[in-house]
Amino acid sequence: MTVGASLYENPVSPSAVHSGTRIFAPESYRAVREAQTCPVVHTEALNLAAFYPICWIAGGARPTLVALRSLMPDGHGHLREFARIPSALPLSLQAYPFVADAPVEQGGESPILIDNVIADEPTDIGSPILTTQGGLTRGAETRLRAAAFFRTDLPQTERITEALVEVDCLVPWVVDPKALPPGAHVPDMLVVGPVEKVSDRLYQVLRRLGSISGIFLGAHRISLFRIAGLVRAANEAGRLTSTAQ
Repeated sequence: MTVGASLYENPVSPSAVHSGTRIFAPESYRAVREAQTCPVVHTEALNLAAFYPICWIAGGARPTLVALRSLMPDGHGHLREFARIPSALPLSLQAYPFVADAPVEQGGESPILIDNVIADEPTDIGSPILTTQGGLTRGAETRLRAAAFFRTDLPQTERITEALVEVDCLVPWVVDPKALPPGAHVPDMLVVGPVEKVSDRLYQVLRRLGSISGIFLGAHRISLFRIAGLVRAANEAGRLTSTAQ
């Protein structure tokens, strides 16, 4: 997933990491705090719809399903009221610094990879990856569980995306530039087109993939109303930037 790759600076095998390396809360890492988008899977869309727009980013072999967390670059314009709500954190960020969308290798297994970066703003004392007995610490186990949930649901998420592309249901989603401050950065986003225009094609997807795709599509549609909060946050960030200058 090309969007997911942008989260990671230096993914390596845990065996390549210094034995004394500690992992910290996700928000301790710049990548988590600043990620404008992050990959998501269909099963978390209903929960995340309360916080962010769920849409697709164009590019690569297929569009990538993401949570849109900001309309500004460099970590600005985020909805800070969600920063300390655990359920607002997508699985790919819950798993960090472990790589949620590591590529599947021959045999159908995904390797365990960790982003070998420094927690530049640690919020806790952290914990090692392994206990003295060689088992996983609770912190490492929690993150790897989030990565496992993500990887389990990724194939079905990609099937839903492929089905929507196949019947030409995805259309560009444009935010009015007049509503945004100077310096805003809006990625090339896609959403499911208006129901009155694509309903027959959507039924094809529902018949093929079942009720779980219907739940996801409903969550996707509801989530788009969250764009208003991101526009507000972007303008607040723009005002602060202009004042500082």
